[in-house]
Amino acid sequence: MNRKLLRYKARQLYGRTVFALTSMSICKKTIKESNVKVEKTAVIIHLFYPEMWNYIAKKIELIPEPYDIFITTTYQKQDLVKKVTTGYDVTIVACENRGRDVLPFLKCLNMIKDLGYSNVLKLHSKKSPHRTDGDRWANSMIASLLPSKRVICDSLNILKRNNTGIIGPANEYLKLSVNFEANGAHLEYIIRRAYSGVVARSTLHTNRSDYGFFAGSMFWARYDTLALLLKNGFYSESYYEREASQIDGTFAHALERAFSLLPEIEGREMYEMDNRRVKRINFASGSVPDWSDVYAGP
Repeated sequence: MNRKLLRYKARQLYGRTVFALTSMSICKKTIKESNVKVEKTAVIIHLFYPEMWNYIAKKIELIPEPYDIFITTTYQKQDLVKKVTTGYDVTIVACENRGRDVLPFLKCLNMIKDLGYSNVLKLHSKKSPHRTDGDRWANSMIASLLPSKRVICDSLNILKRNNTGIIGPANEYLKLSVNFEANGAHLEYIIRRAYSGVVARSTLHTNRSDYGFFAGSMFWARYDTLALLLKNGFYSESYYEREASQIDGTFAHALERAFSLLPEIEGREMYEMDNRRVKRINFASGSVPDWSDVYAGP
């Protein structure tokens, strides 16, 4: 895809040229359509903390099949991200600091929707300052998703199956009821838009205990698993609250749950992976973290 066509596409999607978009701009590398193969992966990283790039880059190098790297960041940090990624073949996408890692991810996913990617790996430089283990938590999830060429190859083979949904990091799959009170209203809106009120009531109320989600919003997925979120326009920043250091309860937090919940509603298979293997998991989960508002017993 040449630069002129890419500018035209961006203008159709967001109203302005690719270097002066209302909500995002590509700062580096022209996407070449001819390079996109049938089984290529789009690695989309939200790099809010550029100092984490070296660790993430080394882990990405373990991916044994073709991939392209897209890095989202804020306008304020794009120059620093350019600097730390010098020498790497990446596409940098600058956005408003809104919707945490979720809104930039969906915007980027929508931007590349016609380029033929089969799989998506979503990562971000999560620090979670409200948690004492924030830095370790992020590194642990990245290490689980990118443990070795052998295990990554297993996950890529699983993603070739049409009924695969999400492959998340081990030990991060939680009960849907975790902090549901804070996120239920947004989540119900998402499910109603994506399916219907009947499905929303059944999933979120009648049968809530039958479902779960991967905390942390890092995962592998088939691209078509996430297509319904794009179809319903959830890449529009009008849905997202302005950044105010919220710990929970935002539209982005609800979508963190929807990334898992939508493929579960469709009956797709869910998996978790660590440094040894990729394992299929049940939708229902008994896992409740110590920071949850759910009562877990005496």
